[in-house]
Amino acid sequence: MRLKGEMDGKFFVHVFGSKRFKENLERQAVGATMPSLNHDILNNLLIPVPPMDRQWAEVEKANELSIHVRHVESIYQQKLDALEALKKSLLHQAFSGNL
Repeated sequence: MRLKGEMDGKFFVHVFGSKRFKENLERQAVGATMPSLNHDILNNLLIPVPPMDRQWAEVEKANELSIHVRHVESIYQQKLDALEALKKSLLHQAFSGNL
């Protein structure tokens, strides 16, 4: 896709990847067996385009949120790993008669 000068590429990527945008595209897709998007559908998409400084602010917020989500996912995975290790330890102790 070619973007006009009033839309930042990173802002477009965030908009295009959003759940709401994807659902909108799916509603507009045509075809019974395998829905697809054609050139006309893509050309007629309405994308809200705030001023450039607001786009940059939104991209920055999205990046910060993404960093936070990855951090929380990492903590969650560490806790799952610790629980799995505890489970294995308890099972080993139980089967070896140490409980």
